[in-house]
Amino acid sequence: MNAILKNTRPKDAAHADVPAHGKPAAPRRLRLAYLVSEYPALSHTFITREIAELEKNGHTVERVSVRLPKNAAATTGDYAEEHRRTFYLLREVPRRLPLAFLRMALTNPLGVCRAVGLAVRIALRLSHRPHAVGAWLAQALVLADWMRSQRLSHVHNHFGNAAGFVALLAGETGSVDFSLSVHGPDVFNHIGEEMLALKVERSRFTRCISHFSRSQLCLLTDRVAWRRIEIVRCGVDPEAYHPRHRSSETAAFARILCVGRLVPAKGQHILLEASARLLDRGLLHHLTFVGTGPDEAELRERAARLGIAEWVTFTGGLPPEEVRKQFAQADLFVLPSFAEGIPVVLMEAMAMEIPVITTPVAGIPELVEHGKSGALVPPASADALVGAIGDYLLHPEKWRSYGRRGRERVLTDYDLERNGRAMVRLFESHLGGQS
Repeated sequence: MNAILKNTRPKDAAHADVPAHGKPAAPRRLRLAYLVSEYPALSHTFITREIAELEKNGHTVERVSVRLPKNAAATTGDYAEEHRRTFYLLREVPRRLPLAFLRMALTNPLGVCRAVGLAVRIALRLSHRPHAVGAWLAQALVLADWMRSQRLSHVHNHFGNAAGFVALLAGETGSVDFSLSVHGPDVFNHIGEEMLALKVERSRFTRCISHFSRSQLCLLTDRVAWRRIEIVRCGVDPEAYHPRHRSSETAAFARILCVGRLVPAKGQHILLEASARLLDRGLLHHLTFVGTGPDEAELRERAARLGIAEWVTFTGGLPPEEVRKQFAQADLFVLPSFAEGIPVVLMEAMAMEIPVITTPVAGIPELVEHGKSGALVPPASADALVGAIGDYLLHPEKWRSYGRRGRERVLTDYDLERNGRAMVRLFESHLGGQS
């Protein structure tokens, strides 16, 4: 790490007071903010669930987002209340920044100087993004001032990306401190540009969703920071995603589902190629893509060029209740990703006892055990995907045991409520001494 960016480290985590009789006191009710680049978002329902678990345990959580949601569906239906409750930095900075800067300059001048100094050092490292660094600093000052007005002293950032710089700079003022949840894979693909090591080393603690994620952070940081890098997995509600009733009648063709953003990292072009080859062999199936993204137009065109457009459906982005309906109709779930963290959509499919085919990248093998709870195929291999999907289409009864074991795997380590409680304990252990 560049010496100009390494100075003080965060203090050790403060814990709840222990009374004279030796029993730990009940954890104090925490007041904190959750910061995300875009919230609410169709792909971030796990954050909403995480917040709900904290609130269920009596803690106050305020939602903060850098920008407004791009997808209109993220502001209606189940998301409407979350959207209403969210503080949007880009919308608030123009009118709040002058007063926030003046107030902080008068009450905390050294903190403002530290934040400005760190922003300058970051700008020198990211010389191609000086305007972005200036925007992060403005957002950080507004965030710190707003948190003071709301009596919040801690901000937790999901993903450690650009919004992580906002949390980092807000923390540099000394008015608040911050923590991170690191998922991957995007942030690991740009560790220099994201300056992830600096964020982790300055954070109060860092939560990882997998052993793979933690290993990448340990690779970046020195051993002093390792003890503040902890694993709390994501999860799903096994009651909401329960096995569907399956008719004893044999369907005319299998229904294959792929849920995720339509981006190169998800490998959807490979799935289209595999689907076309299987249809050419007479192995009938219908393929549904749920999600939207920059690859959508090209994927639609590819399906038409392959001559399989009538066998492929693109639903676009859907709210959670509609996605759940798509799962309920699926016979097989396929996610041929080139890069992932541990996708929640895989957990959802497995919880519903839908057999899954995916790739052994990043943290996925921690969830899917090949030949037991699903099938793992090499990424970017259409041949391997043809083989695995073809085996399902020819021997669906064999794959039903994969579905049953998949649900068992989710119940063991990816239960939303259990992991939500673990996240609550993580906050309480690190922040329990804060008022």
